[in-house]
Parts: sequence; C-alpha cells; structure tokens
Amino acid sequence: MELIRLPSASRQEVLASARSSGLAVLDLCSAFQGVGDRDSLVIVPGDNSRLPGTKREGRDDHPNALGHRLLADELYKLLHTDEGRELLKPVKKYPPAGAPGS
Repeated sequence: MELIRLPSASRQEVLASARSSGLAVLDLCSAFQGVGDRDSLVIVPGDNSRLPGTKREGRDDHPNALGHRLLADELYKLLHTDEGRELLKPVKKYPPAGAPGS
C-alpha cells in the first residue's frame, strides 16, 4: 500500500492502526527519501491522467527497476533490525512429516 502521498500524521495513523490490528508492518517510505526526481523511479513518468488501453485514471507510479531496487534495499535493511528479525520468526512450529500427530 502506498502511503507516501498522505500527510505524515495520516500515514502514521494508518501504520499504527495496522500494527494495533496485529499486522506485521515494515515502513518502506524512507526508501525514496533524498530522491529529488520521483519520476526517475516510475515506469511511466509524468502526468498520465489516462493510460492508453486502460480504464485506470490518474498517475501510474508503479516503480521501475531503480524504484524496486531502492525498495528492496530498504526492505533488506529493515529485515536485519530486531523488529525485522522478529517478523521472520515462524509463528507456529509444525511437527516434521511422519512424526506422531502430523
């Protein structure tokens, strides 16, 4: 879910609500901080009020290869924090196949 265009307070409310609902949340918003030209991160830059051959209205800001690379780098960084490592732990351990009760 892209929250980057929400005011910071609204974005924080959405993230807090997701966390309080028990969802695992890693905020990748900082991946694009410091990038002056956001159009350099999207597949179809500029104002695309109607994309050819689609019914979609508004800007299509799906990340291009560079945008995905920045997101992947941020995800990697966050998964190596204490919070990220906690998210990677299995929730439930299943018995090995063939073990009693499996």
